[in-house]
Amino acid sequence: MISKTRAQSLAKGLHEDEEQVQERLDALGLFAEAALPELKEGLSLRLDNALLPETIVNEAYERTTTHMIHCEENDELIVKPFSQANAYEKELIKQFRYNLIDATKDKLTLLQQAATSEGLLVIIPAHTIIKEPITLTSTYEKNGFAHLLIIAKTGSVATINRIINENTKTEEKGLVCEIGECYVDECATLTYNEHQNLSKTTAFYVQKKARLGPKSTMNWYSHNTGSSLNKQNIVTNLEGHQAHCTNLLTVWMDEKQQADINATITHKAAKTTSGMYAKGVVGNTAKFLHRGLITIGDEAKDAEGYQQEDVLLLDEAQADALPKLDINNHEVQCSHGATIGSIDEEQ
Repeated sequence: MISKTRAQSLAKGLHEDEEQVQERLDALGLFAEAALPELKEGLSLRLDNALLPETIVNEAYERTTTHMIHCEENDELIVKPFSQANAYEKELIKQFRYNLIDATKDKLTLLQQAATSEGLLVIIPAHTIIKEPITLTSTYEKNGFAHLLIIAKTGSVATINRIINENTKTEEKGLVCEIGECYVDECATLTYNEHQNLSKTTAFYVQKKARLGPKSTMNWYSHNTGSSLNKQNIVTNLEGHQAHCTNLLTVWMDEKQQADINATITHKAAKTTSGMYAKGVVGNTAKFLHRGLITIGDEAKDAEGYQQEDVLLLDEAQADALPKLDINNHEVQCSHGATIGSIDEEQ
């Protein structure tokens, strides 16, 4: 585990003020007593909790991490690491960071807060279409902790390509924790494409959450090929009328990889729509669990939601899909489906 001195050094490198430094130290203080996130079980699937042992978490510390940014030239577009943004956008970062994510959720969230070595801030200016994708690439050295804060202002349109790599392929176990918070204002459209390709000895823990305003759109597209354990929580709140979310997760898993993915979409306003999809190919002795929840509140009249899981199994692989609908009014359309199976020998 990182020391108090190391946490203060990381904060200094990001030009954080005393209040931000104290947040790190408070997280360290809560870390010892906090619990690890639990791996869930499916109807016929039990994941291996040994993939996330206490020793790996306690011994994790920040190592060399490289963050690269590529985007089109635009005087109003802001794409910066926190180490630069704190010079000009510090108050904005303090206002929005950990506003959507509970920083005390569990041991890994506290570790991420205390050990974050860099954050990435993206602000899409109002009424602006960013034609070229904004590419954010992070390359980790076994362990790493990062925070993404994305604000798409009113009427803006942008696509973010997020690439997560690792620059060593050793047998040493590692841990990568990330938090992503997205604010999508009225009539804005944000597409977030993520490709995770970590070493198959590294555990990956990520929390992503978006808040949508009226007539806005959030597209989550996540493709996962790496990590020993892939544990994700992807949460979207449709808070404005006619907001829309598409959540597509794809996985390609083999060897002994395991994944526990939880996706939640909550309809909080009228005429909101959503689609949740999980698709994967799982081989060897890999295990894949996808839990999807669409909640439609009593105020979300004329809302529409749909979820579908399709998984192809090879060899001795296992998978479970646990779709769930929570409907609190009658003026909605909502359904789900799931297909899990193998190719028969004739095919």
